Amino acid sequence: MKPAIVVTQQMGSHGGSIAGETATLLDYRFVTGTGFKKAAQRHGLHGSEWRWLEQGWYRLFARMEEEHPTVRLEILRPTLVEDCARPRGTLFLGRGVEELLRGHVPLIHGHVVAPFEVRAARIAQQVNLLRSGAEERVRHSDEENRWYYRTFFGINWDDLLRPDIVIDTGRVSIAEGTQMLAEVLKAFVPRDNVPCPR
Repeated sequence: MKPAIVVTQQMGSHGGSIAGETATLLDYRFVTGTGFKKAAQRHGLHGSEWRWLEQGWYRLFARMEEEHPTVRLEILRPTLVEDCARPRGTLFLGRGVEELLRGHVPLIHGHVVAPFEVRAARIAQQVNLLRSGAEERVRHSDEENRWYYRTFFGINWDDLLRPDIVIDTGRVSIAEGTQMLAEVLKAFVPRDNVPCPR
C-alpha cells in the first residue's frame, strides 16, 4: 500500500499548487473540496462534516463556535481510510485529514508555509484587495486554523514539528517545493504499528 500524503497550508502559501503538482508528478489521486463530499456520500454520509476538512477561505469561521459541538469529524475516518487503500495512492489537500488518518494508515504530512508579509502580498494580488484587506484575510485564516486544530484535535497549529516536512515558499518555488515533497515519499519508512488496509 502506498502511503497517503496530506498537504496542509497557510493561506497564501501556494500549498494547493504544490499539492496538485505533486499528485500529478507521483500519479496520485488528488482529493480536495468536492472530493471529500463525494467520498462521504459514497459511505452514506450526507451531513456537512466534510466541509470542515476544506482549507480555503474563512467562510465557515462565523459559524464555528456555534456549530462545532454537533460536528463529529471522526465519522469521516472510515471514508478517508478506504480512499487510502486504493492502489494508485491518494494525496489529500485539507485540514485535519492528517490527524484523522494518523496511526491508521502509512502517512506523510507536508505543511506549506510562507512569511505573513509574503502571503498577504499574494492574496492582495490574487483577489485584487488593498493590502490592509489582504492582511486581515490572512490573519483571520490563521486564527481560524488555530481554533480548528485546538478545538477538534487539542494540538497547536503553529507547531512545525508535527509535519514530516515543512515547505517555506518564501524561500523556494512551487516546483522546488513539489520536488521536496516527492523526495520525502522516496525516503519514506513506514512506522511499525500502522496497519495497512486491504
